Amino acid sequence: MDELVSLWRVRHYKVATRIIGTQAIGTQGTPVDTLTRLIEHKFFPRLWQVRSELTQAGPMGDYHLGAPA
Repeated sequence: MDELVSLWRVRHYKVATRIIGTQAIGTQGTPVDTLTRLIEHKFFPRLWQVRSELTQAGPMGDYHLGAPA
């Protein structure tokens, strides 16, 4: 769900900036710049946090970050 909404937001942002520019106010009264912050919004932040914790605790440990295990 997060991914689908994020992809839609990216597409929407690109369309909006192509049509009305980055400094304009959108049809709902929202500045186009606000859309950039919404792209990063996650619906289930705790799930993302747990995923990160599980990845770090897994067999690869910090290796995926470039640090030796």
